[in-house]
Formats: sequence, structure tokens, C-alpha cells
Amino acid sequence: MMTRFYKVLVISIDVFASKIIDERHFPDYIHATSYADAMKKQCYAAVIVQM
Repeated sequence: MMTRFYKVLVISIDVFASKIIDERHFPDYIHATSYADAMKKQCYAAVIVQM
């Protein structure tokens, strides 16, 4: 049996260079989306990946 978790990558996007400013792991999709939404409200891009 494979254990699944979710990774949220928070990206600061700039004209000349973008960078990953945070990477966190969550046990379920609900917590991952909650964190991603909070980061989007701070004007960052957030990507959720199922691992």
C-alpha cells in the first residue's frame, strides 16, 4: 500500500526571476488547499502536487 501526501510549492513570481520560497508537506488535500489559498491571498503562486 502506498502512502499519499500532498506537497505545496509556494512561488514568488518576478519579471526577471521567479523562485520557490516555501515547500511544505500535508497529509491530506484539505490542509494543502487551505495553506495554498492563504499563500495566494499574499500574492504568491501556489502549486499542489499529490505524491
